[in-house]
Amino acid sequence: MIGYLDRYLLTKVTIAFAIVFLSITGLAISLDVLSNADKATQAGGVLTYISARLPIISMKLAPMAGLLAALVALLGLSRSGELAAAAALGASQLRTIRALAPAAFALAGLIFFIGEFAIPPAAKTLRAMGLEPFAKVAQPTKAVWLRDGKHVIRINKISDDEREIENITIFKRSIDGLLAFEIHAKSANRTKDGWRLKNAEILDLSDQSRKSEDYINWPSALIPGSFRSLVAHPSELTLFELRAIANAPSVSPKPDYYYKHWIQLRYSAPVSSAIMLLLAIPFAGLMMRGRSVAPPLALGLLSGFAFFVVENFSTVAAESGAIGPYAGAWGPPVLLLLILLSMASFQERPG
Repeated sequence: MIGYLDRYLLTKVTIAFAIVFLSITGLAISLDVLSNADKATQAGGVLTYISARLPIISMKLAPMAGLLAALVALLGLSRSGELAAAAALGASQLRTIRALAPAAFALAGLIFFIGEFAIPPAAKTLRAMGLEPFAKVAQPTKAVWLRDGKHVIRINKISDDEREIENITIFKRSIDGLLAFEIHAKSANRTKDGWRLKNAEILDLSDQSRKSEDYINWPSALIPGSFRSLVAHPSELTLFELRAIANAPSVSPKPDYYYKHWIQLRYSAPVSSAIMLLLAIPFAGLMMRGRSVAPPLALGLLSGFAFFVVENFSTVAAESGAIGPYAGAWGPPVLLLLILLSMASFQERPG
């Protein structure tokens, strides 16, 4: 009987998730297309735009869709008295969590798949259309700002093959960190050992002297093919690309802990979504038969939004270095898991 009950609960939540997820995603993509129809048409077509935007929108909506679907399904069963009957048969809160664990794991797998395999090519398609899927961490203006060891680099234009750059400025710092030299060059080409600056002007800030050189060899770890990863938002990168930047922090727009946090976030985000789906179970247990579903539904959704707020604050703190990358990524889901287990254990009754 319990095995049948597990399948029954899992089927109810799965069907509810499919309906909720498809409905809100379809509505969101429709509104997005309507607000950006002109840009999509001019850039390459509405269908191409929809296919590129769909993974990004789905990634944002899937966690809340899982929570909402589980709340709707379980609150419906609770209102009809089916959950109470299941509890009389020995289906405790923890047992219900185990029954819905496959749905939670499936949601976590879906979110990981979208983030790792669907969003990077979708973001590349949007950029090819001249649209911005995310804010570039290294490009608040049209110029690209990077760190190369102790030096700061400003680049105005990068060729398509990334072997030539234009209007480059290199800010060289002394051992004590003070700005010592500025090198301005009209362009630079990739060479075997680095880059060759053309029509360069060197400003010595110690005595404000200037001198010009036709060519200057600039040894740098910057290589063609790396610029896209360096200036892209971490959400656009695969785990392999994130690890490559984090393990070679000498050339990057951000410190290594920034990328280490996003590596952990790629794993913790699916876990958080799975726990959010299971969070509906104790909220469904708060409702008695015949009562309105509004209070527990509102409390459940409010808890989900509160978690997103905590998660965003944690991400900001980890990106700034205020807390560690592991604490920033795994702190919120661990806290949510403790809340889930505490609520479920509190409502536990011997069956």
